[in-house]
Amino acid sequence: MVDASAIQEHMAVVGSDGEHVGVVDKVENDQIKLTRNDPEANGQHHYIPLSWVDAVEGAVRLSVDSQQAKSEWQSEAGHEAGVEDGTGHDPFAENRERAAGGEVF
Repeated sequence: MVDASAIQEHMAVVGSDGEHVGVVDKVENDQIKLTRNDPEANGQHHYIPLSWVDAVEGAVRLSVDSQQAKSEWQSEAGHEAGVEDGTGHDPFAENRERAAGGEVF
């Protein structure tokens, strides 16, 4: 995993395809919080796991393409509730389980 301290506020985040995903607001625990004023954000903060970061080289480069990142990022509302889109599915539960040393089912 990439050193999270290398990720700075206002860095661009790009997918593995080189396409824009968002702009870093800050790093929170094991996630990157993206700014809500970016055109891609639709006025909401979105969260992506640090496990998606492939490299930090002037920009945060993800191991997933931009389309996948946007379809799987966690919205601000979902982040606060701990679920994505009200479906009851928490896309980051596995990451939290691993980080806590728990067994993933």
